[in-house]
Amino acid sequence: MVTDYRIQHTEENRGVFIYDKDHSRPYTVFKGDIPRICMVCGDEFLARTMRAEYCSGRCSNDAYLARRRLYKQQMRDKVCLVCGDQFTAKRSDNRFCSAKCKQLDYRRRVTANCLDTLTLTGNSNAVTDTC
Repeated sequence: MVTDYRIQHTEENRGVFIYDKDHSRPYTVFKGDIPRICMVCGDEFLARTMRAEYCSGRCSNDAYLARRRLYKQQMRDKVCLVCGDQFTAKRSDNRFCSAKCKQLDYRRRVTANCLDTLTLTGNSNAVTDTC
């Protein structure tokens, strides 16, 4: 049976090839079920495609949550920009391990800006006015 959005071709030993509308992504549906082992719970199940990795929707969801949790943890493991220590950030946009390092970075940036204005203006009073 050919539907309006998929074209199906059959070969005797390979199974049924189903293509998307634009014929860009074929995937194989085999005639028989394939015995597989679930990657989450370890149970055996019969898969209908070669891409099946999980025995149920619950196992698929559990694997997704584990991948998401691992990604978030990796995003929070950072290195402080000032002292170089590794730390676990409470927020994903933290750049410093402590308030002390944050203040030290701020002081370095302000001092650098003051020295830039001193060299640009050539006036020593500019440092006391802006800093």
